[in-house]
Amino acid sequence: MMKTIPIDNRNIPVRPLTRGEIKELKEYGFTIFGCAPTLETADESVEKVFNFVLHEDDIKYLDTLPNRNSVAVWKEIIKETYGAEEEEKNSQGTSDGTSTEKG
Repeated sequence: MMKTIPIDNRNIPVRPLTRGEIKELKEYGFTIFGCAPTLETADESVEKVFNFVLHEDDIKYLDTLPNRNSVAVWKEIIKETYGAEEEEKNSQGTSDGTSTEKG
């Protein structure tokens, strides 16, 4: 299921990165468990992710807007890929290592 992010009068569709795409982003600080680019690789990692996930027209559109809009889209892609922090905080581990949701 694709999520859309409303930016001004446009809805920008985002999706999670695939496992294969994450492998291609390893040099930019991505692993299957999380994303931690360095200051040196941060800009390029955003560009690479946008090129994987976003339509070229949406990238061009974001380039015309304040940076906070691109950051919002970036954060949603990362949430879609790795899960939201709130979801992880609401999970409780069980003795067999699986997670259960708090109610």
